[in-house]
Amino acid sequence: MRKPGDVRARIAIARYDRRLAFARGGRHLPEEPMASLVYLRLLHGMSRADMARDMGVSEAAVTEFETSQADVRMSTVRLYALVVGALVRYDIVKEEA
Repeated sequence: MRKPGDVRARIAIARYDRRLAFARGGRHLPEEPMASLVYLRLLHGMSRADMARDMGVSEAAVTEFETSQADVRMSTVRLYALVVGALVRYDIVKEEA
């Protein structure tokens, strides 16, 4: 894993920021959980190949996970988060009537 200050990581983050800004109407910080995880991967200078190796899956599986609009398993989200140094929390609350 590269240091967060790595030049390649900063370039990747800048590109990701521009894509998010364009796609999300100018907002830079990702609001969606998956976008936040991808942002952390880029912050650590990790490629999809690095993620695949650390998660024990194929690079195609990581690409599908990052780009799919389908529901994903929480165990996969937790594993991805663990690799990028993040914590996944759940909140279960009673819905107000």
